[in-house]
Amino acid sequence: MAVSASAQQAVIMGESLRITPAYAAPNNKPLFHSYSWNEESDFITILNENLEVEKTIVAPYIDGMQIINLDLNPNDNHYPEVVYATATLFNNDDKWEYSDRKNIYNEDGTLIMTLPGNGGDEFYIYNNKLYFRNTEYDENDNSYNVLYEIDRTGTNAIREVARTKHQMQAYSRNSEIVVKFDKPSEGDLHITNMAGKEMMQPHKMSGNKEAVIPAGSFNPGAYIISLQEEDKTVESKKIMVK
Repeated sequence: MAVSASAQQAVIMGESLRITPAYAAPNNKPLFHSYSWNEESDFITILNENLEVEKTIVAPYIDGMQIINLDLNPNDNHYPEVVYATATLFNNDDKWEYSDRKNIYNEDGTLIMTLPGNGGDEFYIYNNKLYFRNTEYDENDNSYNVLYEIDRTGTNAIREVARTKHQMQAYSRNSEIVVKFDKPSEGDLHITNMAGKEMMQPHKMSGNKEAVIPAGSFNPGAYIISLQEEDKTVESKKIMVK
C-alpha cells in the first residue's frame, strides 16, 4: 500500500505512526495517528486506514504531553499499546481525546475529567471496565500504588478499588537519584517507564558502580533502572519519583 504524501508529512513532523487500537477508536476500527509540537501548540494528526489525514487536533502546548498506555490484558506479561489519542476510551461520543496526565480533554479542548492525585497515564481494560493506576503519598511520605475505576457511561465517576503500599525507594523531583550497583561496571544505565519507554539516553557507567541522576528530569511515577552489559540486563531496580 502506497503511503500518501500527507501521511509522510505527518510522520516527518512528529513521531512515527502509532495505532489507536480498535477498542479505543471510532466504529471499532483501528486508526493511525502521529504527534508533533512547536513552542505554542501540540498537534495530533489522525489518519484513516489508507493513511490519509482525516483531521489534526491542535492543543495548547503541554510540557511533555502524556502518552496514554492502553492494556487490554493487564494480567499478561507484555507492554501495553502506547498512543497519544483515543476516541472511545473515556466515553462513547465521536470526538477524540488526549491527556496531560492530570486531565482528559476532547478534541475541542473541553475538559472531560480530572484524575485524582498525580493523575495517570497507564489505563487498563478488564471485563469491559476501564481502570488506571496512580501513585499517591501519605503524611509520612509513604508511597502507594492505587487502582481506580472510571465510569464511562456518562457520569465520569471515579472510584478507588485498591491501595497497596510500595516497597521501593522514592525520590522527590528536587532531589537526585543515587543508583548503586553491586560492583563497578563498564555497561550502560537505562531508565524506562512502566510501559518500557526509554526516558533518557543510556548513561555510561565507565567503571563506576554508582550513578547520580537529577530526579527533576522525570514526571511523578514509577521507573525501572537497569544496568546492561553486552545487551544483557545484569541488575535492575524500581524507583518512584514524586
